[in-house]
Amino acid sequence: MKAFFGLFILAGMLVKPAHAQFDPAVFVPETLPYRLLSGAVIVGNASVTISRENAAGTLHLVESISGLFEQTAVVTMRDDTSLQPLTTQVVIARNNQYHELKLEYRFDGQHVTGEMKRPLELGGVRSVDLALPAGTTDLYLVPHLFRASALAVGKTLQFPLFNGLQNEKSFVRAWVSRLESVTVPAGVFECFRLESFVGNSRVMINIDTQFPHRVVRQIFPELQVKFELIEK
Repeated sequence: MKAFFGLFILAGMLVKPAHAQFDPAVFVPETLPYRLLSGAVIVGNASVTISRENAAGTLHLVESISGLFEQTAVVTMRDDTSLQPLTTQVVIARNNQYHELKLEYRFDGQHVTGEMKRPLELGGVRSVDLALPAGTTDLYLVPHLFRASALAVGKTLQFPLFNGLQNEKSFVRAWVSRLESVTVPAGVFECFRLESFVGNSRVMINIDTQFPHRVVRQIFPELQVKFELIEK
C-alpha cells in the first residue's frame, strides 16, 4: 500500500490536473450531524448545514465543530458544475486563543485575497494576496467536492487546493480504493472508500453510493480522530 501511494503521488505531480466538473444537485438543503471519536471515546460533535440562495446562484456550507476545539467555517460557492469557492470565513477557538480567517476568491478562483488574524505570539495579523491555478478549491470544501464527483472504484481525482490557515497552495489527491459496508450511528451504508491526501495530510473518507452521496465517515490517522454520521 505504501508503495502504491508513492507512485500515486508521483503520478499526481507529473499529470496536469484538468478543470473538474461537479454535480451541485447532491447538495440537498439539510443539516448533517456527526460525532468525533478518538478510539471508542466521543471527544466532540460536528454539523454540516447546506443551504441555497437561488437568486444569487450560490450554495452555502456551514461546518461547526465542538469538543476538542471550537470551530465554525462558512463557505459560499457557485451553484453550478464548477462549485467555485467565492468566500470563506473561519473562526477557531483553542486553548483560549482565537483565530479568524476571511477569504475572497476572485477572477474565477484564480486569485485569493483576505486576512488571517492570530494571537500576537503566533504571528498576529497576516494578509493574503495570491494568484492561484485554475480550478483551485478551498480547504473546507474538499470532502464536499468528493461527494459531488462521479465516483467509481479505481478512479483517481486531483485538483489544486488553497489552505488559508497556512497560506499554502498545494493539491488534493484521492483514489477510490473499493466499496465497503460502513456502520455508523445513522445506520449501515454501502460506501465508496477514498484514500486521499489533502496537501501532505492523509484522510480516509467514506461516501454513500446512494444519492445524495452524503459523507458517512472521515478518518484522520495523524490526529487519531474520526467523524461518523449520527443521523440523516
